[in-house]
Amino acid sequence: MEEKRTVLFVDDEEKILRSLKRALFDEPYETLFANSAKEAIETLKRNDVNVIVTDMSMPEMSGDELLGIV
Repeated sequence: MEEKRTVLFVDDEEKILRSLKRALFDEPYETLFANSAKEAIETLKRNDVNVIVTDMSMPEMSGDELLGIV
């Protein structure tokens, strides 16, 4: 059996993350969610993530800065 891939979604707007959770509920990959770049970094320390989908305009650290660190 093939290992499930993991996608991390990062957005500072909680309603966007809730909508994504509902829309992606039945997808064949694992989904993780973070409401800031800082939380995303902590999530990445604890999980193997294959893909990151991030909002580019967030307070404190932009999505571009996050991807640069990753």
